[in-house]
Amino acid sequence: AGTMASSKQLLSHSAWIRTVRFSPDASRLVSGGGDQVIIVWTVPEGSILQRIAGHEATVSSTVFLQWPLFSRVPPLVSADYDGRVLLWLPDR
Repeated sequence: AGTMASSKQLLSHSAWIRTVRFSPDASRLVSGGGDQVIIVWTVPEGSILQRIAGHEATVSSTVFLQWPLFSRVPPLVSADYDGRVLLWLPDR
């Protein structure tokens, strides 16, 4: 079996990360966690496209929607440990 090496470290959260997901086309990555912030990253560059604040508890889950109406930039759904579920429309 082959081995895999880390190719990029994405450092920007101020607390531990709880969730990481790729967009349907794998051009974006979203992360969220204990700092109550969601970060949308470019792939493979690892640049921050958007930093989203709005949760008041640890972000526990994130997912990009694969929805034909939003084919250019898919919407994002996030949930936190207080039970809030939020829908986000990324800027770009």
